[in-house]
Amino acid sequence: MKTKEMKEIISKLKPAFKANELTGIGKYLYLYDKKAIAYNGDLAIMVDTDLDIEVALPIAEFDKFINKVMKEEIEIEVSNSIELKAGRIKANFARNEEMLEKIKQVKFDKVRNFKKLPEDFLKGVKLVQYSISKDASRPAYTYMYVHGNKLASTDNFRISEYTMESEMEEVKIPVNTVLQLSRYNLESYCLNDSFIYFKTKDNIIIMSQIGNLDFVRYEKVLEVEGDIFEFPEDTKTMIDTVEITVDGSTDIDRSIDVNIFDGNIMYSSSNEIGEIEGEIEVDSDLEFSFKISPEFLKAILEITNKAIISSNRLLFETDNFKQVIALFESTKRN
Repeated sequence: MKTKEMKEIISKLKPAFKANELTGIGKYLYLYDKKAIAYNGDLAIMVDTDLDIEVALPIAEFDKFINKVMKEEIEIEVSNSIELKAGRIKANFARNEEMLEKIKQVKFDKVRNFKKLPEDFLKGVKLVQYSISKDASRPAYTYMYVHGNKLASTDNFRISEYTMESEMEEVKIPVNTVLQLSRYNLESYCLNDSFIYFKTKDNIIIMSQIGNLDFVRYEKVLEVEGDIFEFPEDTKTMIDTVEITVDGSTDIDRSIDVNIFDGNIMYSSSNEIGEIEGEIEVDSDLEFSFKISPEFLKAILEITNKAIISSNRLLFETDNFKQVIALFESTKRN
């Protein structure tokens, strides 16, 4: 097998590997039926391959091995064990037949009747993903809700709604899947039993469990009346500086503080190392504050720099996107 091609396959499968998955099923790269598969119990990704073998390779060790190899090709032989050779380097792994049999029980072959995704599906996903909660203790908030031509999400502090160019079947997609979708060039989808399947232009298949909980009724909260606030043009430059001290494992975990008072807008962030803040003058006597992902605020400001401010929430609105954020009392500098 080509070393470079296998590295690319592993990169495509990476979101579905899970080292701490309790059953152990997410710790392996599965090769069978000329497919490479990663599956962690919730999310599966399948990539076509020319390898006509049936093995389960421990992904942590295998990934380290191929990243150390300098040879363009790795020989692989399967007998009582899996033997890998790259020049003078050789490795042996157990066949892990028990894990391979487990993965074969998963009904990956139920994929059929794919439907074309709306042209702007991924554009909408990139915007609404920031309002999905990762708090497992509040499961109703941990999904992106697809209904008609709408994508919606809320964590009870924020609400996002994106209106797509065409409709999809109703489905609730879990946050851990949503956060990976933008990595792929998706073109179609299929719903089957309790799973949703996505297919890319190069025939990668992504399979995810879907939610069966009732989604919260959010529509009324999107109706906001109040004063118009305009974010200054150099906001994005200021955010780029302030976010240096922002912590978080993913973009939706990261946040900065935005505080408007006394004709100024102050952006700030802090972590255990230190803090950064910056101010810009604004022509407004409004006073309010909120928290937001710096990446999300920059994405919003690409499409609008105006917001409607009420007593307790803020609304960004365009022809096809609405974003509500809960407001807090402004904290003035001492």
